[in-house]
Amino acid sequence: AYKQIIPYVAVTRGGEVFALRRLNKGGETRLRGLVSLGVGGHINPGDDTREEALMNGLRREVAEEIAAEHPGTLSPLCVINDYSNEVGRVHLGFFFTMEVTGGVTVRETEKLSGEWVRRTELSALREQMESWSQIVLEVLA
Repeated sequence: AYKQIIPYVAVTRGGEVFALRRLNKGGETRLRGLVSLGVGGHINPGDDTREEALMNGLRREVAEEIAAEHPGTLSPLCVINDYSNEVGRVHLGFFFTMEVTGGVTVRETEKLSGEWVRRTELSALREQMESWSQIVLEVLA
């Protein structure tokens, strides 16, 4: 009866966004093959310290999925409430950006691939993106 809260973080570096492609071994079958402009996932019971559950889950998910050479400050931007598809109907996104310097690599290489994309070129990938990425595209581009 309730949507699951998902922290969703776009990793940025100046005029670039780290775009991820969800591979066939990824956990959410409905998102396989799609481009994601955000790193994120479910908040786990171990993340729950009441006031810090969202941020603990966010930090854990980022650390599980990518390695950032010099991670920066997290900036909250918006809430994503998407009823356009099955995934969106059961999840509520809290969208942040994290500006980094240096390199970023994917940790979960069996589930994700990643590359830097110039913000000015993001719209060319729109049709390949999951719906949340299409929503935040306007904020990032």
